[in-house]
Amino acid sequence: MNFDSHTSGVVAKAVEAVNTLTPGHVQGREYPTPDLRAFDPDASLDDLRELSTYAVELRAVFESADIDEACTRVNALLRETAAAPVLIRHDGEPW
Repeated sequence: MNFDSHTSGVVAKAVEAVNTLTPGHVQGREYPTPDLRAFDPDASLDDLRELSTYAVELRAVFESADIDEACTRVNALLRETAAAPVLIRHDGEPW
C-alpha cells in the first residue's frame, strides 16, 4: 500500500499517541503512562483523556497478531469516532 505524506503523518501521530498516552514497554521494561500534557500541552485535559481512551484501543490494534482482528478493531474505532474511512477487502486482495 502506498501512503501519501498526509496519510503517513496521520499514522505517525497515531503511533506517537499510542506511545505517549498508554502504558507500554521499552527495552523490555515497563513504563507508566506519562503526563497527558506531554502529548499536547495546548489541548484540553478532557480532549487528552478522550484521546488516551482511543490510544489504548489503538494499542490493541498494533499489538494484534491477527490482521482480521486488527482491521475489525480499526473499523470499530472509525465507526465510534465517526471517521469516514473503512478498511475493506475486495477482489481477493488483502487488507
